[in-house]
Amino acid sequence: MLEGLVNFGPKDGPQRLGAIYEGILVRLADTAAPDGAAYAAHGARELMEKLGWQVNDDTPERRGNLGDRAREIEGAYGVAVRALSPERALWLGAELGPEILAVMDAVEHMIEWKQSHTLSRRNHASLMVDFSIGRIPVHLQADKRKQWMRLRDFFTDVAHHRTVDGRQQTLADVAERFGELEDFLYARWAPQTVRDFGEIDALLARREGD
Repeated sequence: MLEGLVNFGPKDGPQRLGAIYEGILVRLADTAAPDGAAYAAHGARELMEKLGWQVNDDTPERRGNLGDRAREIEGAYGVAVRALSPERALWLGAELGPEILAVMDAVEHMIEWKQSHTLSRRNHASLMVDFSIGRIPVHLQADKRKQWMRLRDFFTDVAHHRTVDGRQQTLADVAERFGELEDFLYARWAPQTVRDFGEIDALLARREGD
């Protein structure tokens, strides 16, 4: 599992995935650490998000961040304000000069950047089911997609100290759900002999029944 995460992905430095995974295991093992459930859940959520970005080959390279886009707008806005009258009432009906158009361009760039860096919950889940499990019947795809989304929502809620099913979640609760997440990843990266164990057991059971 760890080797698969470390070696996977062309974007954002694949080694980060392995480090995140190891960090989660450390948090889950340290039962004496304060707020351990939230920290472990945060790591699990980050692992799901970043793995999804690396799997999605159609997503543009993520250059910069939202702060960079905000600074572009801030700079263009400052130039525009200096070019306008200090009397805001006079702005109404004023001709749109190049400074105002530059602000509009910066806003448009931010919106396009955000849209290109956003995966819906459903699309993200579908992407990860296809990646981890591969081709399965449609009704099973829907079940697995819902499971992935429930896991992500669970880790997000616990990371933000929200209650789940009416109670605060413990480190043991997070460990149990993280085991479900690992099942997805094992389906992708478990050694082939491990993947074959279920089939081997079924064959042995049939032979014993003959």
